Amino acid sequence: MFYSKKLKNIKQIKHCFFSRKNGFSKGIYRGLNCGKGSKDKRENVKKNLDYVAKKMDIGRDKLI
Repeated sequence: MFYSKKLKNIKQIKHCFFSRKNGFSKGIYRGLNCGKGSKDKRENVKKNLDYVAKKMDIGRDKLI
């Protein structure tokens, strides 16, 4: 997980940036693909989003 120094100063925003490492997607989407608009399998995108939410310690409905 990577953080922005500027965004860290805004207490109302919990943020982070992820690499493709540790995801559930395969093929051209291999890794941590969280793109709902991609042609990746929906179940893989869901697992990836669940993983991100858990790592950030937030509800998945809070992800933007």
